[in-house]
Amino acid sequence: MEKSKNLLKSLIQIKEQGYWADRIISQLEYANESERLYSFGFKEIIDKAITTVYEVNKTEGAITKKTVIKCEKDLLPLSEYMKRFTLICVAHAHIDMNWMWRFDETVSITIDTFRTMLDLMDEYPEFTFSQSQASVYRIVEEHDPQMLKQIKKRIKEGRWEVTASTWVEADKNMPSGESKAKHILYTKKYLSKLLDIPYSSFDLDYEPDTFGHSLNDPEVLANAGIKYYYHARALNKIAAYIWQSPSGAEVLIYNDPTHYNGKISTTPVLLVPSFTYDTKHDTMMYVYGVGDHGGGPSRRDLERILDMDKWPIWPNIRFGTYRSFFQTLEKTRENLPVVKGELNFIFTGCYSSQSKIKKGNKYSEALLNEAEALSAASSINNIMEYPAKKYESAWEKLLFNQFHDILTGSGKADTREYAMGEYQKVFATANVQRSIAIREISKNIDLSDYIIAKDDELMTVSEGAGVGYGIQDLKISQVCRGRGPTRVFTVFNPSYFSRNENVRIDVWNWDYDIKTMYFTDGNGRKLNFQILNDNISRGWGGQYYYTVLVEIEVQSLGYATCILKSDPNKGISYSYEPQNRIIQFPDYVLENDKVKVCFNPVNASITSYIDKSTDTEYINPEKPAGIFRYIEENTLKKMTSWIVGRYMNIEEITKDVKITGYKHGEELLRQSITYTAKFKSSELNVTVYLDKNSCDLVYDVSCEWKEFGQQDQYIPQLNFHVPFLYDCDKYKYEVPFGTCIREQADDDRPSIGFVLAMNNNVKDKSFMLYSDSKYGYRTQENSLSLTLIRGSYDPDPYPEIGMHKFMIVIGLTDLNSNKSLIENASCILHPLISMSVKPQKGTLPKEGSFLKVTKPGTCVISAIKMSDLNPDKAVVRLYETENKISNTTICFNRKIKGAKHVLVDEITEVLGSKLIIDKDLITITVNPCCISTVLIDFE
Repeated sequence: MEKSKNLLKSLIQIKEQGYWADRIISQLEYANESERLYSFGFKEIIDKAITTVYEVNKTEGAITKKTVIKCEKDLLPLSEYMKRFTLICVAHAHIDMNWMWRFDETVSITIDTFRTMLDLMDEYPEFTFSQSQASVYRIVEEHDPQMLKQIKKRIKEGRWEVTASTWVEADKNMPSGESKAKHILYTKKYLSKLLDIPYSSFDLDYEPDTFGHSLNDPEVLANAGIKYYYHARALNKIAAYIWQSPSGAEVLIYNDPTHYNGKISTTPVLLVPSFTYDTKHDTMMYVYGVGDHGGGPSRRDLERILDMDKWPIWPNIRFGTYRSFFQTLEKTRENLPVVKGELNFIFTGCYSSQSKIKKGNKYSEALLNEAEALSAASSINNIMEYPAKKYESAWEKLLFNQFHDILTGSGKADTREYAMGEYQKVFATANVQRSIAIREISKNIDLSDYIIAKDDELMTVSEGAGVGYGIQDLKISQVCRGRGPTRVFTVFNPSYFSRNENVRIDVWNWDYDIKTMYFTDGNGRKLNFQILNDNISRGWGGQYYYTVLVEIEVQSLGYATCILKSDPNKGISYSYEPQNRIIQFPDYVLENDKVKVCFNPVNASITSYIDKSTDTEYINPEKPAGIFRYIEENTLKKMTSWIVGRYMNIEEITKDVKITGYKHGEELLRQSITYTAKFKSSELNVTVYLDKNSCDLVYDVSCEWKEFGQQDQYIPQLNFHVPFLYDCDKYKYEVPFGTCIREQADDDRPSIGFVLAMNNNVKDKSFMLYSDSKYGYRTQENSLSLTLIRGSYDPDPYPEIGMHKFMIVIGLTDLNSNKSLIENASCILHPLISMSVKPQKGTLPKEGSFLKVTKPGTCVISAIKMSDLNPDKAVVRLYETENKISNTTICFNRKIKGAKHVLVDEITEVLGSKLIIDKDLITITVNPCCISTVLIDFE
C-alpha cells in the first residue's frame, strides 16, 4: 500500500507531460481517493494500474495513448462506482465594478464578455452561462440594447441563468440594513421587467468575493425570498452548510472550496470524492471562467468538459447552473452542519481605506432615508406626489458604489473619483427632495400670524440670501425666505422618536441690534438660544449671517415652528467692563447637569470624565482619553489598502497643540474648546463641544492630511483613542439590522454605528464611541479606538491627500436597550433640520407629527417610504433588537384601510403575525431578531 502511494506521488509529478498522462494519472488519483473514502473494494485493481503506468513511463519515457486505453480497460469494473458522482460545471464571468479601471472600461468588459458567451452558445448547444449583478444588465440596456434580445432568448431557453439578487456584489459589513433591502428591491423590480422573469426566480444571492458576511444576512435574505447563497471567503473547511441568523432564519450555503475564476482542468475534479463524502451528497459544483476583469469561459473549457465526461474512471461532468446544483443539495439538507453568527473577518483595512468613499456612503444612506420619510409623510397627507423615480435613480448610484472593491477603498484613483462623482448626484437628489418635502409641508402650516404686509420692509436683501449655504456640510440649503425683524423657521425632526435638543439656524442679513434678538416657539414660549459665531459670517455679494443654536422640542417625524423676533424694549445695553489687570489661564472644563469633563491645558486630552448623577470617574488621568495618535503600520502583509498592518510606532499627538478658543458657562447651550495640533506634515483643527442635557462629547474635526505611505516601510495612520478606567471584556457593535457582541481584538472590526465598551459592573455606565463617517474600530485593554485616515499606497498611491472633515462622539450611557443605543447614535447623521419659510395661511398646526410610535416595544424603525410598486401605499420596515417578541404601535395622521406583511420586494405577500388596525393606529408584532416589512393602505 505504501509502495503504491509513493508511486502515485511520483506519477503526479509528470502529469504535465501531456494530455494522456494527465488523463490517466488524474483518473488514478480520483479512483484512489474514492476507494480510500468509500472502500468500494477495488484497491488491488487500482494499485496494479498505478504500478503498470509507472513502469511503462519508466521504461518508455512517456505515457502514450495506447497505455492509457489499455489501463482504462483494466479499470472498467470501477466505472459504475466512479460515475455515481457528478460535477456540475457552472460558467461565470466575475466582473468587478471599476476595481482597477474606469467605468468606461467596466462597460467594455461587460459588453465584450457577453458577446463571447452568446457566440459560444451558438456553437455549443449544451453550454450554459450564469451572470450576477443587476448593474451589468443596466450596462447592456444602456450601451448595447440589441444584445438584450439575445440574452432574453437564452434566458427563456434556460441556458442563461440570472443570479443577480443584488444590484452589485456588495460589501456586507458596511452598508446599512436598509441598503441591503434596497439592493434586493431594486434588483427584483428592474430585472423582472427588463428580462421578463418572475419575482420568484430571485432565490439566489451570489457573493463570491465579498470580504465577510454580517450577522443578520440570513434574516435579510429570508425576508427577500432568497434560499441559496454562494460565497468563497470568510469560512474555512466547511463547503456546504446551513447558515442561521439569530432570528432562526436560514439559507443554504455553498462555500466554494476551489474559489471562483477557475479553468476547466483535472484539479477541481479530484475534490469530488471528499466533498461528496463530507456532505453525503453525490454532486459537487465547480465555477469556471476568467474573471475580475471579465472574460468568462473559453472554448478550451467547453471542449474539456465534453471530453472529460467521456473518461471512464471519472465522475459525470455536466454543464449546469447554480440553481440546478442547489436544488440537488437541498435533498440532503439534513446532513449539513448549521453555522451561526457572522462570517468575518478578512480585510481589516477595507473598513477605513479611501475614507471619503466611506463618508459618501454613510451620508448617502442617511440623506436618502430622511428624504424618503419626509416625502412619504407629505404624500400620505396628500400634500405632494412621492418622487419614487428620483429615489430609485439615486439609490441605484449608491448601491453601485457599495460594490466590494469600491466601498472598501481597495480600488484605484479612477475608482474613487467615479464614486465621489456619483455621491454628489445622490446628495443632490436627496437634498433637493428633502427641501421640497419640507417646503411643501411648511406651506400648509398656518403661519398667518406672521405674514408681513406687502409694503413693509421693502429695502431688504435677506430674501434669497444664502442660496446653497449648508450644502457643503450635507445640510439642506440655508437660503433665507424672510425679511424684517421677524423671521419664521420650520424645524423638522427626521427621526422616528421625539427629540428635545439644539437646532442650528442661519439668520441672514438681520439688520437689527443683536442684543434685541430672541426666539419663541409657535405658541409664543421663549426658547433658549446661543449665537455661535463671535463675528458676523460673510456670504457672497455683501450678504452676512449669524449662526444660532436654538433649543427646541420636535415630535417624531414631525415639525415645530421657531420664530425669530426683535424686542425693542431691550434696547442697546452698555455695560462697564473694567480693564483686565490680571492675566489668568483657565482650567479647561466642559460641564453641564449630567457630566463634568476636564481637559489637559497643554495637549487638550481628557483627564477626567465624571458622571454627576453618581459622582463616578471614568477616566484614569495617567491614561488620558480623547487622544489623536499618529501611527505607523508595518507593510509585511502587502495589500496596504486591504490590510491594517501591525502597529510599529505609536505617537500621541500631544505636542504643538494650541488651544485657540474656550466657551463655557452653565447658561450656554453649547460649551466648547477649540484647538489646533500639528504633526508630521499635517494639521488638525478640532472643536470639542458639550451640549446642554447631554452626556456626549462631540469632536468636530478638520484635518489637512499630507502623509504618504512609504512602500515596504510603513503606512501612516491617524487614530483616535479613548482609554477608560473600568474593566471591560466585551464590546457591543452596531451591525446591519441589529447589534452583535464581540471579544476585544487587537485588530480593526466594523461597525455601521456605535461601539459600546460594556462595563463589567453593569450598574455603572459605559462609554460608546461613534462617528459620522468611519467604520473601523479597535477594542483592547479597556480602550476604544477609531481609525480615521490611512495612507495606504496600493492600488491607489495617494488615497487621502487633502482636507478631511469628520465628527467623533464619545458618549457615556447606561447599559440600556439596544434600541436606545441605536437611536441615540443615529442622531449624529440625522440632526434637526431648519428651514427659513415665508409666512402664509394654512391648515396644519404650528407643531405636529406625521408618525408617532405610541408603543415602541423593542423595535427600531428602519424606513418609512411609499411603495415603489404601489405608490398609493406606504411601506414601514422595522427590526427587533432585544431577542424578544415586540409589539410596536404606530400612529399615522390618516385612517388606515388595511395592511399586510410583504417581502422587502414590497409586493410578495407573506404570512406574518396579526396586524391590528384601529383607525390611524397599527400594531405590528415582530418576532425576536426579525425584520418586518408592512405594506399599508390608507382610506
